[in-house]
Amino acid sequence: MPVSVDVANSNTQSPARGSRYIAILISSSVLFLTATQIIHGLYISPDFLGTSQFFPYDPKEKLLQERLKDLEQSQSTLMQSTEHLDVPFARECVHVMFALSGNHSGFLSEFAISLKSVLLNAPLDSNMTIHIVADNAAHIGIWPILFSNQTQLFTFTSRNQISIKTYNVESKINGWRNMVKDSAGVVFESVHTIGAYFRLFAHEVLPKSTNHVIYMDSDVAVLVNLQEIWSYRNCSTIFQWGKTRCSGFLMMNVPIFREKFWNLIRKINDRYALSNSSLNYFKDDQMLLREVYDKYPDYVSILPDAWDTHFSEGVWRWNNEELVLKNRPEAGVIHLNGGGGSKESAFEVHAVVTDQNFDKTWGIVSRYYATYNWAW
Repeated sequence: MPVSVDVANSNTQSPARGSRYIAILISSSVLFLTATQIIHGLYISPDFLGTSQFFPYDPKEKLLQERLKDLEQSQSTLMQSTEHLDVPFARECVHVMFALSGNHSGFLSEFAISLKSVLLNAPLDSNMTIHIVADNAAHIGIWPILFSNQTQLFTFTSRNQISIKTYNVESKINGWRNMVKDSAGVVFESVHTIGAYFRLFAHEVLPKSTNHVIYMDSDVAVLVNLQEIWSYRNCSTIFQWGKTRCSGFLMMNVPIFREKFWNLIRKINDRYALSNSSLNYFKDDQMLLREVYDKYPDYVSILPDAWDTHFSEGVWRWNNEELVLKNRPEAGVIHLNGGGGSKESAFEVHAVVTDQNFDKTWGIVSRYYATYNWAW
């Protein structure tokens, strides 16, 4: 059954063979944009098939115009082929989130590989929605990934329903920047832009019905089915992460995050202000999460080690098969922690890919997703 990028999948049961298409289907209403919506480059679709989505649209882009026509025809064809199917029972939905800033080609390539790993490990027994929170540059930059003939997402078949939604948060950035500075006393540095903090505002962007979401950095590759990590979600904590306390892979409890996280940050910052004459200093998103973990440990829970494989935390030292199996007999994800300062995709320049010491372990996995053909 068709699933769409930026448009939710129709609520119809999958064919008998148990597969669904991740077709990029667009409501015909896209063709009737108002002048204001076109000028501002943002289209909010009506309640199409049960949800509202954000839609970037550039009327000057010939490629997108052609793609709209192709996808509308695909929608018509696929809908006609499934008219006989019944409405299914309600199915649980796994939520995954990316937060993107900028449009460097290496960064976008890295995101595409991470997205591919998510799709190939879609949950077996649940639907899945992938949320992409992006500034304007990234929001425009991901369109060739979502709509190109190279990725062909509209031909991808999955066991259950998959939806991909994008959110252009450019208009929120100044407010978020002020929120981070006022609540946490953060002085922004070039090393970490405001984009690094997008994950901390998921509760302002994702639908109110979202309870938990798996957050992933763009240099994270999923290795096993996401159904497993979903079974570990905790309903009483703000967020979950591994023992290494790395913010590159999180399970976030969206309602509790909305209610408590920034209030706790303010309390921590107020206490610091009472005992320090200099208030403003640099804290990245991970430092803020660690402050909550250190001061209010009951609000944070720990994921199994398999979901805590981050190279900056010493995993790179396990450079032979024996050490890898000893320290990580199971691995649900691999987080490359960037490309050593390079702007190119970490999946192409990271030591795990280029160093022959990793050929039989980590390198095999990361290269698998980097080279796996998009022609599903």
